[in-house]
Amino acid sequence: MARFDRYVTDSTKTLVNLSNSILRHYGHATFHPSLPEFDHLFKGHRKIAVFLFDAMGEAILNAHSYLGRDFLKHGFASLYCVNPATTVASTTSFLTARFPVETGWIGWSQQFDNYGIPIDCFRGTSSIDKSKVEDFSMDKECPVTRLDSLLAEVGVKAKISYPYPLSEVGPKTYRDIEAQATDFFANGGEFLYSYYEEPDSSLHQRGVHSLKVGFIIRALSKAVERFAKNNPDVLVLVIADHGQIDVKTKDIAKVPEIRDALRKPISLDGRCRAFFVKEECKDAFPTLMKKHYPDFEVLSASEALAEHFFGVGNPHPRIKEFLGDFIAIAKGDSLLVDTSRKSNVHILKGHHAGITKEEKMILVCAYNK
Repeated sequence: MARFDRYVTDSTKTLVNLSNSILRHYGHATFHPSLPEFDHLFKGHRKIAVFLFDAMGEAILNAHSYLGRDFLKHGFASLYCVNPATTVASTTSFLTARFPVETGWIGWSQQFDNYGIPIDCFRGTSSIDKSKVEDFSMDKECPVTRLDSLLAEVGVKAKISYPYPLSEVGPKTYRDIEAQATDFFANGGEFLYSYYEEPDSSLHQRGVHSLKVGFIIRALSKAVERFAKNNPDVLVLVIADHGQIDVKTKDIAKVPEIRDALRKPISLDGRCRAFFVKEECKDAFPTLMKKHYPDFEVLSASEALAEHFFGVGNPHPRIKEFLGDFIAIAKGDSLLVDTSRKSNVHILKGHHAGITKEEKMILVCAYNK
């Protein structure tokens, strides 16, 4: 994995290793090494709550150090998110204690040959026109076993909470998250994972330094502080799935020699793209990408797997179907779209899935240690 060492990739200090520490603590077999500092932290704690605030990486907290000072003062350890640094891959990796290469959950949009199109994994919609794909379920295409089920195997009362409308009974606000977590532990709960989509949504729309983002971080920190104070017997961890940076959108439709070399639409994420390339264009494709997009690292799918870019472990049987022929990974501030195949491109100010430190580093905050 030498090529990516300089891009803060370490498969022994990730969210996957954190979730393996959780498995180890509760007496379940692990899939990857745990983290000694967390193994020690968990001792004596039967009740653990993990709040994941989407995209609230370490660099985001530092960018809003005044409004996020309560989180920063509870900082316990810095970890790396998995590659790609995106919600589908990262949250699934934490919840399964396995890497994206193992789960097959590797990006926002993945090519499914049985449907003939790339599909937005979480939403079950076509990545091309956003129409609903009938009968599609990511859990059916790439089945996984999550922490709640794994921990139930060893007798732990565990829950995974998603906000409304991801879950019909899920919390709608950060105050609802606080209230539902309190109720869970008051009724015998032992392990809780609770996901919230902010500040990711606001970062996408407004950018890293938006004051609104700072106010959201402050509100979240106050909610966590209250919950921790009112539930002193619960060890509370706050994590993120990745960070974000401000980005510039580039359209491959404006580069005919790239656009015309493709046999299928691009997929995965804007800053970690999968390319499906015509046979006669494969030899020239890496050189063309370097010419037009020098701030992307371009690997063949085989190279990416050989270098464990998507993590370590036994590759999912459909991984090559999802990766295509080449992977282009952002090391600068660019994001790639293709308006020749998708006209309703929404230009975003902030994004992730690249290999900058700002996207990869996560600060784990701990309360009631």
